[in-house]
Amino acid sequence: MTLPLRDLSPGDPPPSTPTRRTGGRRALALAAASVLAAGVLGVVVAGGGTATAGTVGAGSYTETLPPGAVLPRGCGDISTNPRLFTTADAPKGAIPTNDWWSSLIWKRNNCATSENMQAHPLAYHAENNGLGLSYTTTPAISGTVTGVGEYHFPYTEDLRVGVAGLAAPVVKAAGWTDWTVTADWSDGTRTMRATIGHGLPFSYYTVSGGAAQLTAAATPTVWTNSGSTIGFTVRGHDYVAYAPTGATWSVSGAGISSTLAGKGYFSVAVLPGGGDRAALATEYGRYAHAHVTVTYKHLSIFSFDFYHKLTTCWALGCC
Repeated sequence: MTLPLRDLSPGDPPPSTPTRRTGGRRALALAAASVLAAGVLGVVVAGGGTATAGTVGAGSYTETLPPGAVLPRGCGDISTNPRLFTTADAPKGAIPTNDWWSSLIWKRNNCATSENMQAHPLAYHAENNGLGLSYTTTPAISGTVTGVGEYHFPYTEDLRVGVAGLAAPVVKAAGWTDWTVTADWSDGTRTMRATIGHGLPFSYYTVSGGAAQLTAAATPTVWTNSGSTIGFTVRGHDYVAYAPTGATWSVSGAGISSTLAGKGYFSVAVLPGGGDRAALATEYGRYAHAHVTVTYKHLSIFSFDFYHKLTTCWALGCC
């Protein structure tokens, strides 16, 4: 079964934030909610409040913190307002927790941006002027034979994607599905939304108020720049940026920019090493404007056909 995708043809409006499809899962959730509601009716008290504990089948729940327990701690009033760092149009209902992108919404150490978000194959870091991309392929190994050791792929930024002049005071979460999140930047003049996902070599962007701006960590080596597509290498890693038909990219030092022909959307992909990058860039280009809108944990991120055509080995290992 293939992942729902949104195809953007030239002149089409930019994609919306991730949407949720109604159907079997929603019906199941409603049914479960009905059962829970039926099970907790007995704990409603005459005064209109609820008791401190109730039972649901063989289990129970409480609305009172255990002795010594505290609410989550973080920036501002997030302990009692978990929607503090969401946009007004973010999905309603409970806020997800304990995910790879949680630092975007549950801000604790950094109240304006995020911590490193390990999505694989890419890692990301939200900054006030855009989204940082890291494709670290060499692990860092530390520790001793008899002591504590670590094996990880540290975040080392290759590229930052944003809008020229963007200076958002805070980065918020605008949408999420099982495997993706959409981050939101706004400084009152310029806006950007970026959708990233676990297992996706693409990141997808919609912008307004200025040109799309890609800033490399070092002067990029451009190996193709034809019309709306530019391929370049930074720190030994190959990337491709795809603008809408009719747009072009310009390069100045470490910066790559495009007005996007006024259409306000683009995507950036990292290519796996060792392949024919020109051929891969062309193949990826077939899907560059099919922005992901929803993902489900019980489905693979790509169809196997799509997965094979992209010649990657990334997508399904995280499922």
